Parts: sequence; structure tokens; C-alpha cells
Amino acid sequence: VIASDKTAAQPSILAAIHTYQSVFDEDHENTWHGVNAASLILRAARDGLAGPPVEEARRIATATLDVLARRQAAAAGKNLADPQTAEQREGVELEAWDHASRVEALIALDKLDEADRALDAYLTHPGMDAFEVASTFRQFDEVLQLSSREKGAPLLERLRKAAELCSGANAGSIR
Repeated sequence: VIASDKTAAQPSILAAIHTYQSVFDEDHENTWHGVNAASLILRAARDGLAGPPVEEARRIATATLDVLARRQAAAAGKNLADPQTAEQREGVELEAWDHASRVEALIALDKLDEADRALDAYLTHPGMDAFEVASTFRQFDEVLQLSSREKGAPLLERLRKAAELCSGANAGSIR
């Protein structure tokens, strides 16, 4: 995504958008592909590149959040139906990547206050590891460009600190 000649990068960005979006459109359960498509559409727009309209990114982000809400409700329902499962999965209705996708979708919708709260669930998820948080940091830095947004920079800083903690010996607590 980082290119000094943005026009030269356009074919690659458009190909990536098409690839991610086609996987998501085929099956909305592929939320990771959806948020990547949305984020790349927004990055292309910020870079002044011709691509899908920003409204398409918002549609994808909204659909992603809908899928994640249904997924979380279904898991919570299973926990209620089976007390043993509930004990094993208390507070973990979504996988760590799902939480990261939720944060990214909220950012795509410019709901940064909600994204900040969703980031708490991601960073405290018991399944989150150094690879995941470092990957999320890279995405939020290079594609979403959060450092250039007033309310985005604190989110990026929290991810940077979490990545540092995860890569060190204190990987257990990130709050």
C-alpha cells in the first residue's frame, strides 16, 4: 500500500479490492475479506485513485458488523443453552480476529468512539497473540492511516503498545 507513485500502485490496490470484495460478496461470513475491501476502498479514495465509491466501503462495513453481531448472538445463545460451554467460553463469543474486524469496520464507518470501545474487547481477548496485534497495527497504520486522524492516533498508539507488550515477556496483560 505504501508507494511513492500512487498512480503506479492503482492496479495493485484495485486488484486487491476486487479480490477481497469478491470473496466477501460470495459469502458474508468472510468478514476479514470484507473489512479489508472496505479499508482499501477508503485508502484508494484518500489517495485520489479511481476505485469503488466510498459508499461501497460503508455498505461492506455495515454488512460486516451485521454478520459479527449475528455470530456473537448465536454463540451467546449456545452458551446459555449449555452451562459447561458458557463456563469455557465466558465472554468469548467471537474469535480475536472477529474483534479486530469489528474495530476496523467501525473505523470504516467513522465511528471512532465505538471503535475505541471495541478495541478494548480485542486487546483483552484471551485468544489474541503477538502476530494478530502486530498485523492489526500494521493494517491500521499503513492502510487506515490512523496516525493522521485526530481520534485515530490514540487507537493506533494503543495497538502499538499492545504489540510491544505481546512481543515481550509480559504478553498476558495488555490493558
